[in-house]
Amino acid sequence: MALFALVGDGVVRALSEAEGAWPRDLFDVRDVSDVEGIAPGWLAKGEAGYEAPPAPEGPPVALITYKADIYRRCTDAEAEEIEMALAAAPVRQRRLFEEAQHLDHADEAFSTMHEAMVEIFGAKRADELLAPA
Repeated sequence: MALFALVGDGVVRALSEAEGAWPRDLFDVRDVSDVEGIAPGWLAKGEAGYEAPPAPEGPPVALITYKADIYRRCTDAEAEEIEMALAAAPVRQRRLFEEAQHLDHADEAFSTMHEAMVEIFGAKRADELLAPA
């Protein structure tokens, strides 16, 4: 089956299986039947073929876990164990947890919480409870 690309400014703008979808005298229409995985947004590199666009650059996405989500995910018994662990934690750690609305996975406090939850629930369950929002 044939596949055609509408190319504008060196970028694949649209794809169609119909050869006559766009008038060739008005638009840059190319047969891309042999280009695996091509999609709108791909770069047309002339004789060099086509390539996927580079990943967008920008600030990294912050991974966070809302504390409310932890309690939504856990059982009543698990919630009791979390509360007992917090009660036994140093005041600073306890206050940081109590005052925060979420845990930032890049923060050392998250690492501390994760380690504690692994000790209590095991790695798999700790990862489930602390999964990003």
